[in-house]
Amino acid sequence: MKLFLAALAATAFATSAMAAPATTTVSKIVSTTQTNDPWTVYEVSANGTGSLISAPAQFYGVQSGYPTGSYPTISLPTAWTDNDGFWYATTTFTLPANATKPTLAIASLFADDRVVVELNGNIVASTGFNSPGAGQMVFSDGGALTDYQFATTQGAKVNHITSGFVAGLNTITLIVNNTDQGITGPLLGGVAGGATEVGMTARVIYKVPAAAADTGALTKSMR
Repeated sequence: MKLFLAALAATAFATSAMAAPATTTVSKIVSTTQTNDPWTVYEVSANGTGSLISAPAQFYGVQSGYPTGSYPTISLPTAWTDNDGFWYATTTFTLPANATKPTLAIASLFADDRVVVELNGNIVASTGFNSPGAGQMVFSDGGALTDYQFATTQGAKVNHITSGFVAGLNTITLIVNNTDQGITGPLLGGVAGGATEVGMTARVIYKVPAAAADTGALTKSMR
């Protein structure tokens, strides 16, 4: 009887091990820091002389001393002096179909003057000068100035985003408004608007099934 129970226990253990294979955690950078990681490549777009134009992002360096430390940023190319104050930056990443527990972890977010972050068209974060608090935002090229509640202090960590992902291609969009008034006020464009930039330090983290462990040798050793 003892031998029979031991055999049952060994079989149950082996079956349990096969039913729950190990997983591997994948963590990829999607920040505005300039690295060789392909997920870091951003495309910036703006309204210039009435038409939508786009180009590779221009890395602007760091925004020092606000509120503490420095935040790597990207900006519009300096030649775009006709920008109306609305612009955005996009990057994409591919999520495997078998990925589980996807998370967008934003360690810091910064904008001159304000930004909302979208994951596949859904807003997941926001900040700007004088944030958090009530302000206004233009969400689309040529769109209306809309009341909006900004959630996060400049440069602060954002709560982990765990929803809104899709299998395959995903898009992160940083929608930026230049205002010279922070989170309030209308767009300010052209040379009078001065510099405008945005920075985000973030990673996309998910798990994928690892190869199932070989339980055959373990089962044999317990016979």
